[in-house]
Amino acid sequence: MDWKTGTHKCRVTFGKDIQKIEFETYAIRPIRTVQLVDASHIDYSYKYADRANLNELFEQRGDSDDILMTKDGEITDSWYCNTAFSTGTHWYTPQRPMLAGVRRRHSLETNQMSERVIHAEDLNQYTHFCLFNAMIAFGEIILPTTAINQG
Repeated sequence: MDWKTGTHKCRVTFGKDIQKIEFETYAIRPIRTVQLVDASHIDYSYKYADRANLNELFEQRGDSDDILMTKDGEITDSWYCNTAFSTGTHWYTPQRPMLAGVRRRHSLETNQMSERVIHAEDLNQYTHFCLFNAMIAFGEIILPTTAINQG
């Protein structure tokens, strides 16, 4: 691995003690479309090494590149990212994400966005959506809401 170029990710797996530390090159997957999937039956409030439930949902993406999860009709997150939606004048992030990530918290604290309940049935109120996480900056992946497959 060439540590002098590119972006790298460090993954620490732990329980009571550190079990494993891994480093890998990080590349953003190209995302052009997302599929809405119901995730009401899972809990992912902490970042777990076991992503089997999320991977099962990801398999429901069909021809889309990623998924956009809903819980009880509310938008939560994508497979690996938090989300935010633009009205054209302001960005809103779901009030109850599956995993409240660190970049999401920072974006809220710096007033880049506000929290709001975002129902899947109300997506027509938004022009664009953004996918972001600790490795992907807010604003780096922005797509029109027409890229969300709801069927």
